[in-house]
Amino acid sequence: MAHRGNHTGLHVEIRSISNDRSVQFRAARVEAMPPCLYGKAMSIATTESPWGSTPRKHRSKFQLKRDAVLEAAAALFRQRGYEGASLNELADILNITKPTIYYYVESKDRLLLDIKIQVQEQILTFMKATVAGPGTALEKLRAIMIRYAEFMMSDYGTCLSLIANREIGEKGRIEVETRIEEANQILYRLLDQGKREGSMVVPDRVVACHGLFGSLNWMSQWAKPDGRLPPDKLIPMHVDILLSGVAAPTARAPDKPKRRRS
Repeated sequence: MAHRGNHTGLHVEIRSISNDRSVQFRAARVEAMPPCLYGKAMSIATTESPWGSTPRKHRSKFQLKRDAVLEAAAALFRQRGYEGASLNELADILNITKPTIYYYVESKDRLLLDIKIQVQEQILTFMKATVAGPGTALEKLRAIMIRYAEFMMSDYGTCLSLIANREIGEKGRIEVETRIEEANQILYRLLDQGKREGSMVVPDRVVACHGLFGSLNWMSQWAKPDGRLPPDKLIPMHVDILLSGVAAPTARAPDKPKRRRS
């Protein structure tokens, strides 16, 4: 059960987790794109606080504040790890009291679960819209992979892919894995379609699905937002390498060594 806390502050300052520099930030409900896209950690100071003296009956204001809690928590979990992060630190980052957090989410594990569910719902929405749209199966798969990689490089995506589901309990794990299976089924059908129409060569759809998207899950571990290639160049390049490989079109696999007769 959620607890009421002091949520009438006139100003909120969310400082950088990694340093003490602050930038302007306006919390907003995320619809299609992931928060903190390309892995930018929270570094926030807002002059228009979501914790204004607004009654809870205004759903949009309540949701605005709740989204700010989720976004700050996603950045904190990414930098500290789930076990290393605390609700006390989250409250300090948001410049609110710890009881205020319980006004928007009932527990730390529920906070992580809500982050995972939110990004899963956004991914599924995009996948379904892409599959229903025009283009070949290969074109649709490429579009899904690019958007999925963008999510995985965000704070929310990192929480989804790199923080173990054991942290959210058995009921939460089932809820998350149900959505994973729904996404897998969409991809299996897309791979089957690509095989039928001739736009893809798919020896095994399960291996193809897990091979392609398993690689994207780890992008946040090695791809840096300020690296040599900007994310809008890096992500399509990585996806195209996964889809087409690195072998030249005329290259062929090396011959298997012949067995010697004994």
